[in-house]
Amino acid sequence: MTKNLIKGYGVVIVLALMFLLFIRVRFTTNIYQEKEEYSVKKFTGLEVTKQTEDTLVLHGVFPEQDLGNVCLGFLSCHEEVRVYAAGGLAYALNRGPNAFGSTTGQVWNFINLRTRYANMPVTIQIKSVYGRTPEIPTVYIGSKPSLLMMIIRENIFSYSICIIAVILGIIMMGYWCYIHHSTYIKPDMLYLGMFSFLLGVWSLNEVPINVLVLQNHVVISYLAFTTLMLLPVPFLLFVRSLYEDKRDWAWNTAIFLALVNTVVGIILQIFRIRDMYLMLSFSHIVMGITVAVLIYYTVRRICRGDVDRRVKINIFCIFLDIAGLTADILNYYFLSREFDSNLFGRMAFVTHIILLGWSASKESTALMKKGREAAIYERLAYRDQLTELFNRTAFEEDLERLWEEKESTLIIMMDLNDLKKCNDTLGHDAGDRYIKNAARMIGTVFQDKGKCYRIGGDEFCSVMKSEETDIEQSFFDELRELEKEYNQNSSIEQIAIAYGYAWFDESQDGSLMDTRNRADVMMYENKKRMKAGEAS
Repeated sequence: MTKNLIKGYGVVIVLALMFLLFIRVRFTTNIYQEKEEYSVKKFTGLEVTKQTEDTLVLHGVFPEQDLGNVCLGFLSCHEEVRVYAAGGLAYALNRGPNAFGSTTGQVWNFINLRTRYANMPVTIQIKSVYGRTPEIPTVYIGSKPSLLMMIIRENIFSYSICIIAVILGIIMMGYWCYIHHSTYIKPDMLYLGMFSFLLGVWSLNEVPINVLVLQNHVVISYLAFTTLMLLPVPFLLFVRSLYEDKRDWAWNTAIFLALVNTVVGIILQIFRIRDMYLMLSFSHIVMGITVAVLIYYTVRRICRGDVDRRVKINIFCIFLDIAGLTADILNYYFLSREFDSNLFGRMAFVTHIILLGWSASKESTALMKKGREAAIYERLAYRDQLTELFNRTAFEEDLERLWEEKESTLIIMMDLNDLKKCNDTLGHDAGDRYIKNAARMIGTVFQDKGKCYRIGGDEFCSVMKSEETDIEQSFFDELRELEKEYNQNSSIEQIAIAYGYAWFDESQDGSLMDTRNRADVMMYENKKRMKAGEAS
């Protein structure tokens, strides 16, 4: 019935989605609003008047229109900016007093214009903080809300992919942490989740829209540098675990180099010896080594013919990654730099993560199912089905295991008086009830201190470790109180449990079974006294 309800709910969800899609396609609202005089467009009236090793100067003239609600907007990256309008300074972006670096970060510069700027000269000076020739920026002119919407519209797809990578990483890491406590599972999914999270964070800081979300541009820049240096390690660990080549030296060498690159980069940045931006070439070298190692072991795996389903998916995804990165490089150098130059590679890696994450989740689900089955079989092998206490098999194995630490071992033997009489006069249902209620009492008294066993039809035992040699009487007093309370409320069977105990004594016991036999003797003496009406 539940499965049918779930299936029905799935059908309802599909119908609801179809309904919403129909509404989206067929229904609309007519809205009239006076258009802005100035829509967003590229400001093409700028010419390069100066270009040196570290400085770029652009000069032009504002259009002859009302500029009262208009601004200029352009993206700068690790550059100081000054904008002069009508002969005066209109905007400046300077380096701040940062403790560990001197970059301005990646910044969207918005320069509010004035009505008096119409048909007046404008000069934009851009100076690289790292002494590199600045690229000519694309400058936009329009209202600030329109500029913001343009930035969001052009980058929302890339930004969404980055968010998906971050969410996937968190889900995979959380899922692995949840299931690895209940069943053994390789850390593949943990490593893949770490890589996905770092990839998403790095990519977010490469998308211009993130500059609008997080206002600390310096933190954004160094977060991008740091996550880029951290990326190779979890990916190498993931593929190494997948290929099961843990002892091979090349994996460890590549991982070690990636770690050294990260640590050295952070230390040099802290002491302002060399900026992380200027260390990017070393990060690219480490990534090149990472790619070479991956290709080498992938080819070796193929040549050996040792390729299972997950390895096949990984090999396909590696080629997909290479294709995406190649497309990004070609786009960056030969097509248009206005397009997101990391889009194809980012999409390839996210596809890689989704496919392998899905494969790893299937494997972990299968392992969990096997673990549950194993737990059921173990329970059947070591538990008494009527009382849920441990059985005789578990008792004998535990005595052998405890022999290595036999000192301070207390064994308590217990027997149910008149169980046969209860079965003969009241029936086996009453006898089973007698056994289960007695087992519940024994578990209540002893289970927090040691393990409890049903080792025969009416025979029970508890084994515990304790440094206190006078604690046993408190157990038996508690047991008698539970018996008394039950018998006062029961008009059918009456419970009476005989007991005996013994501490391990090296001078008397050659094994813990000898200790158990001494406890047994004491229990039978107690049983005789109880039947004779004497107090136990």
